Amino acid sequence: MATAKKRRTKGSGSIVKRGKVYYLVIKEDGKVVSKKSLRTGDRKTAEQKAEELLPNFDLKTKEEFVAKVAEIRRLKSQDKVKLSQAWEMFYTSKFRRQQTAEGTLGNYKRNYERFLGWLNRNYPTCKTLSEITLKIAEEYAQDVEDMIISNSTYNYHIRGMATITNVLMHDAGISENVWERIPRKPNDSIGKKAFTEEEVGRLLEAFDDESLKLMHKEQMKILFCIALFTGMRLADCALLLWRDIDLKSGMISLMPVKTKGSRKRITAPLTPAFREKLQEAADSWGMDGYVIPAVAERYQQNASGVSDDIQKVISFIGLETNIEPEVGQSRKRKAVQYGFHSFRHTFCSHSASNGMPVALLSEITGDSIATLQKYYVKIQHQALHKAATAIPGLPVTAKEVSQEQPAPKHAIKENLLAELQNATDLTDREKMLLALLKEK
Repeated sequence: MATAKKRRTKGSGSIVKRGKVYYLVIKEDGKVVSKKSLRTGDRKTAEQKAEELLPNFDLKTKEEFVAKVAEIRRLKSQDKVKLSQAWEMFYTSKFRRQQTAEGTLGNYKRNYERFLGWLNRNYPTCKTLSEITLKIAEEYAQDVEDMIISNSTYNYHIRGMATITNVLMHDAGISENVWERIPRKPNDSIGKKAFTEEEVGRLLEAFDDESLKLMHKEQMKILFCIALFTGMRLADCALLLWRDIDLKSGMISLMPVKTKGSRKRITAPLTPAFREKLQEAADSWGMDGYVIPAVAERYQQNASGVSDDIQKVISFIGLETNIEPEVGQSRKRKAVQYGFHSFRHTFCSHSASNGMPVALLSEITGDSIATLQKYYVKIQHQALHKAATAIPGLPVTAKEVSQEQPAPKHAIKENLLAELQNATDLTDREKMLLALLKEK
């Protein structure tokens, strides 16, 4: 005797065949509200998949059905983002900020690979992004804290993990980014110091000292000059091309390495002193390709070697490049206070103090106005204090106000005498005081 076929309850859908494949179709008020491929042409298999996908239950409202489908999709999608594939999915995602610099993306990738290594050692069975719990994130954050050099590095690492997760949350079927719940640490970064004019002079003079031994010494001097006159970063200075320089218009125009993702270009003017240095380079090495070709080649093969020589020059004039962390700071290693980036600080500070508008400085350096404010506002305050000295009658400082000479005693006596003489209702005591003042 044939077994009666089990039927789904009203509202739980029906199975229909389209072509060679069965679909689970759900209707509400006669309208199809969902159609799900069961990926099979076998009726029995389709029935089984339908029962797994939507168990028998009464759907009283369309909202109940939508919620149920959303829950099923979420559960099924949680296996979609494999941790081994997450980086590639993040990098190619249209939801990622496409303007992010390649250097930043490279840092994110290295940090993510470090996380995968840690995860494989501590949670080897964890394979999908949806399996990363707050507990796992907290344990990894502690591991990062144990090895980082500063709070800012720690924050950067955790922020990168949060960024990757945020882009992939929908595909991974997760509703909470656990990395966003990891507390950030107070910033303890030590910014690079700007060089003074006297220090810049000594740096350039150092190249004429025979006791300073460097590879490509003359070209390294031009490297320092490029940084001094443009404020560009090391990669852009070392890899500067003659084609980026228009001697006729007196301008440099290029797309910095850091902003290639956003396609943002910078434009910097050629000062007479900078033209002179560029002419020295042209006379020495020609005007084909790189402005400083030997340094450019070395930088592409061994960037750390170029950086080491830069620090060597700075140390040569007696500047302490690295400093110990202060008591109470979380840093575990020395911080760099003078480096090639100090030229950028020097350029920005000097330009701002000489009246260059911050908007123009932004065009030259490629930094946002917000970033440049940390230089501009400081200079502006100094300029305001200086300008205050020119305002008639305005004391320069509070200290000068406190050092004003007190009124002479005879002036006090004359003022008091005038007040008593003009009074109409003097007491006996005040009359006696008035008589004494008149006698003296």
